[in-house]
Amino acid sequence: MASKKSSNKNQREGILNEGWEDAGEIELTFDLAYSVFSLRISHELLTEITRQAKKLKIKPSTYARQLLEQGVASDAQAPLEIMTQVMNNIAHQLPKVQKSVAKK
Repeated sequence: MASKKSSNKNQREGILNEGWEDAGEIELTFDLAYSVFSLRISHELLTEITRQAKKLKIKPSTYARQLLEQGVASDAQAPLEIMTQVMNNIAHQLPKVQKSVAKK
């Protein structure tokens, strides 16, 4: 059995080595303007974020980010960029009102 395990491992290593040999060079670019922030939340909170995001027709991750931005912007010393982003998000979520012009 140990021989079969060793054989399978050697076979996998051979396949990986062939893949690396066949692989060409790639160019990676990174956007340093954004970072990933992971946090633990309850299932109930995730369900509520998802429900509200669907209502707004946006992704739950986008809605969660907007909520974080709103919380940060509520501080009087928050950067202007964050406050501006929050106001833009709020403006986009407002119902689109069309003025009807009454004809005389």
